[in-house]
Amino acid sequence: RGTASASLTNIKVNKAQQGNPLLKAFKGVSWEYASPLVPDYLVNSTISVFFLSLKYHRLHPEYIYLRIQKTDGLANQASFDNGSCNILMVIVDIENHVEVLQELNLYCIMNNLSLMLGWNFEECAKYIVACKQGLDNRATNVKAIKGIDNDSPSLEFKTRFENVVTRVSRVNKTDALNLLREFGSFRALALESMLGQKLEGMNGFGEKKIENLVKMFEEPFVYNRLEERAE
Repeated sequence: RGTASASLTNIKVNKAQQGNPLLKAFKGVSWEYASPLVPDYLVNSTISVFFLSLKYHRLHPEYIYLRIQKTDGLANQASFDNGSCNILMVIVDIENHVEVLQELNLYCIMNNLSLMLGWNFEECAKYIVACKQGLDNRATNVKAIKGIDNDSPSLEFKTRFENVVTRVSRVNKTDALNLLREFGSFRALALESMLGQKLEGMNGFGEKKIENLVKMFEEPFVYNRLEERAE
C-alpha cells in the first residue's frame, strides 16, 4: 500500500477505491494506495482519473460534482490546465443511461474533463492501463485522449476530424477544413456549437447546415448492444 510519498512509477490509487473490482482488472502495471489524493487514480503528474458508476450516480447525483470541485488548488497532482488531462471514467451499469450521459458529457465539456465510458470493469481498467503504458510519449498520449492538436494538426488528425464532421448532412470536406481552422479542435467545435456561437458568421454555413451540425452534438449517445451481440 502506498503513502503520500508514493512514486509516480506506479498508479496512485485513492484509498476510497478499496474493494473496487477495477483494481483486480489492472494488468501489466503496478499500483499503490496513496494519501492524500483527490482523484481516484493518479496515472502521472498530468493525467488524473475520477471513477463513477452510473448506478451509484443515480442514487447520489451530487457526489461526483463535489469530488471534482475539490481539485482547485491541488499540489503535486494533475492540475486543470492546458497541459493536463483529467478523465471522468464512467462504468455504464444501468439500462436507461442516455439522459444521464448527456448531462455528464455536457458537464465534462464545460469543465475541461475527458469523458470515457466502459460497460464493465475490465474495459475501464484497460483504458487506465493504456494511459499509463503510453507515457513514453506523454504529449501525444494526452492529445489523443483530449482530441486536440493545437499548433499544427497532423494529417491523421485532420482525416479523423473530417470523417466525423462530414457525416453531418450538407457538411463537405471544405467545410470540415474551415471548421478545423476556425476552432482548432473537436472539443472547441462541440462547445461552440452547443452555445450557438461563431457558426453563423462562417462562410458556407447557412441556417440549415448550422442546424444539422448543432443537432449532431445534441443527439443522445446510444450504445447498440444488438450489434455487439451479433459480433
